[in-house]
Amino acid sequence: MQAQKEAIAARMEADGGTLTVPKAGVGMVLTEMQLPGGDSVLAVKSLAPGAPALSSGMINRGDILLTVDGKRVTTSAEATKSILGERGSSISLQMERDGERFVVAMRRGTAAKLS
Repeated sequence: MQAQKEAIAARMEADGGTLTVPKAGVGMVLTEMQLPGGDSVLAVKSLAPGAPALSSGMINRGDILLTVDGKRVTTSAEATKSILGERGSSISLQMERDGERFVVAMRRGTAAKLS
């Protein structure tokens, strides 16, 4: 136990006094698609095996990502910044499929979805 505490303290010192936690996502690859009217949307290109997005059982290829935790996202950069967070933290995605909107709640970097 003491060795673990010393290792954490050493890492914090190396990081300038803050312990950085690796960011985690939901295992979803998005692609920006241009609509005929000029607007663009973020469509699900693929889902990583065993990742939260696929494990939720609610997200499919071709679904459109509208919001992350209630915040509208329109570019891949915005989506990436909004989706990445602390492993195990909760996230809520508003999606659209065939004109129907739905919300998927899950935890970043885990296969467990929230109920």
